[in-house]
Amino acid sequence: MLTRAPHRASRVCALAEAALPAERVSHMSQDPTGKLRPGAVTTAEAKERMRVALQTLLRARKIAFANTFVGDRALLVKQLRGYRYEFKQPNDAFGTVKRVLTGKRGDQQDDLAIALQLAIMWSQYGDERSIITLRV
Repeated sequence: MLTRAPHRASRVCALAEAALPAERVSHMSQDPTGKLRPGAVTTAEAKERMRVALQTLLRARKIAFANTFVGDRALLVKQLRGYRYEFKQPNDAFGTVKRVLTGKRGDQQDDLAIALQLAIMWSQYGDERSIITLRV
């Protein structure tokens, strides 16, 4: 069943593209194959933009848990607190040290932190005609 999900998502994108004016459909995946497959970019630059967007909302106290939040609040908070820059050492003497945003350490994951940041980014994406409400 999981193997069908990307196919369904691609089909939804194709239907939306056929039904909506071209300027209203965005493929944010930036798929390099040109097939416009759905997905999310998680390059270093994209992660930094998402981090800044989340940090801005948190500092302005414009984001909070909804009363109807379904999920593990403690796990989300733990992942957000563990999400930070780390220095990744090169595999050989010729490589360079990379600074990466991650929350993956040992058995810890950062999926919820990334999902929240994607939701924030997508809620801010669009034009003045787009009305998107973000509730977590």
